[in-house]
Amino acid sequence: MRHLSAIIILLLLTASCKRIEIPGPGALVGQWNWAFTWNDGAPGPANPQTPQNAGYGEQLFLNSDYTYYRRAFGATIETIPETGTFSLGHGIYTPYKGAYIFNYDSIVFYKNRIYSDVTVEYFKASRDTLIFSSGFRGVSGGGSKTFVKQSE
Repeated sequence: MRHLSAIIILLLLTASCKRIEIPGPGALVGQWNWAFTWNDGAPGPANPQTPQNAGYGEQLFLNSDYTYYRRAFGATIETIPETGTFSLGHGIYTPYKGAYIFNYDSIVFYKNRIYSDVTVEYFKASRDTLIFSSGFRGVSGGGSKTFVKQSE
């Protein structure tokens, strides 16, 4: 009887626990084209930097199988395409008690499938806009880089 009670309690506890669901890439899947980058400096002819005033463009492809492909191209630049995998995360940061609470999403890019070559980006996304900025995690500086989703 004692064992049966323990088993029932364990089953009830397990059933009452909520599962933590790790979100899939969902709305992030697709082709993203670089639109502009705001640097920390004052606005000017090159701030924001755009494909038009930089002389090059950039594309980021995010796939549902957690792989990505990134390339820069144009009259002044032609890079070797970067490929790899990515993972998504979410965090909360409070710099001190009573301060603004930063809820942020992050994406970790594992470049060219080499796990020692990692880039972490903090982002906000809507249906057609993807913005990367360290400011989303409460870190000042660095500006932001905005991509627009390619229409399907």
